[in-house]
Amino acid sequence: MPKTRAKGDNPSVHDSTVMTTSSAVPHTATAETQDTEDTVAAATQEVSSEQPLGSSSTGSDLSEMNENPDIEQIQEELRQARIKQKYLVLREKLRKTRQINQELERRINPNDNPPVVEPNDNPPVVEPNDNPPVVEPRGQKRPRADTGTTDRPPPRPKMEESYRGRSVAEYETFMARMTWHHRQHALYFINDMRKVASAAAEMDDKNMLRWSEHAKDIPDNAITWNDYQNFLLRLIEDPQNMQRHILQKYNNAQQYETQSVHNFKAYLHQ
Repeated sequence: MPKTRAKGDNPSVHDSTVMTTSSAVPHTATAETQDTEDTVAAATQEVSSEQPLGSSSTGSDLSEMNENPDIEQIQEELRQARIKQKYLVLREKLRKTRQINQELERRINPNDNPPVVEPNDNPPVVEPNDNPPVVEPRGQKRPRADTGTTDRPPPRPKMEESYRGRSVAEYETFMARMTWHHRQHALYFINDMRKVASAAAEMDDKNMLRWSEHAKDIPDNAITWNDYQNFLLRLIEDPQNMQRHILQKYNNAQQYETQSVHNFKAYLHQ
């Protein structure tokens, strides 16, 4: 028979109360809770419906069980396994219920209830670093890698005036400054061609034209610093000073330890 609504019951109030209670719980959490409750009920029913050993067995069955003691042991293990299953299901239900409660508290009081972080039984192990990164001080420039040579020309040497070749003294001063300039920038002046080009750029127009006329038929790889020096000496207008300089250079010549006899002899005949 259908139930008769009691007098004084208000259908709208009853329905709104049910809707308010249902809407307070998230749909997903309610479904998970329902699944957990069904699993608990099924496990409980299996444990409760388990009949004692031999309750429905006949006499022949009892005699067989008495003859086989392993059956009783298996039956006991099965009962313990079902009890453990029920325990685990209840633990899972407890965990999900706590999550639902935390979600509800967070929605009701979002500022008063920060999220609870469950403890981790196995925190990550941080291995020590044997090679920590080297922190360089701020504002300190990194040293440039020494490549051995460079193709960037250095600044020109400081000269009071262009080389004019008026005397041997001027020649010696010019050669001393150019030699020192080449030593200061040895990474660039790695061959005689670069040395001659830098020195020729410091001559006046008259001597520059003479050198250009002299070197136009000489390959670049055949131009030597020693040939350039001899060319400048021949341009000096004072032959006596030039001869005196050549004689002094010949008398002061010394053979280096790494210089062979053949090379030293060729140097003296220049």
